[in-house]
Amino acid sequence: MTDALMIRRFLARTLADDALADEVADLLFAHVVEARLDAEEVAERLPGLIEGPLRAARTDDWRAVAAQLIAEAREVDGEASPAGPRRLRFVDCDRQRYSSRVPAAQVGEFLVGDFLDDGSTGEGGEFKVTLIELGQGGRWGLYPYLEAFDGGKAALRRAIAAGLLDALGPVASLEEFARRLIGLGFGDRSDRPLRVVGGAD
Repeated sequence: MTDALMIRRFLARTLADDALADEVADLLFAHVVEARLDAEEVAERLPGLIEGPLRAARTDDWRAVAAQLIAEAREVDGEASPAGPRRLRFVDCDRQRYSSRVPAAQVGEFLVGDFLDDGSTGEGGEFKVTLIELGQGGRWGLYPYLEAFDGGKAALRRAIAAGLLDALGPVASLEEFARRLIGLGFGDRSDRPLRVVGGAD
């Protein structure tokens, strides 16, 4: 990516922030609907929208932002725990003891997260991947559907960093998806875990 593209994407994301959205919308309304401003005038006024918050930011604001970024980085790397990162683990609900009494709503459900040895969830939280049976373009498959709530953001960030998004393509079976998660380094904490040659949880 060229420097120009990086700069333009950064500026576009900044201008899309909630703090500036109303002012940007006013400029666009004045150009598109009212025809009071031409495109050049819109471009000339946009830098002022960004400069205002930058000029208003004080040392304490930058310190707060730095603290937030550091906290998020520690969540991603698992450094919030003094013992270091805990391995992400998953549960295939189809291989749980309760599966015959509480079947999955779809073909399969996987819980992925910061699971402790006693089965409870650590600070990183958890998220869910549901396998939905679909036929698209004449191709049948089980399509992973990702669901995450606020409490599972840290686990989701770590999973994405490990390559989760690339593992969300269609699969032929629950075991195939479980093997993908194992391939990313996630431990299988199901009641009946898959056998992994040369691996250990």
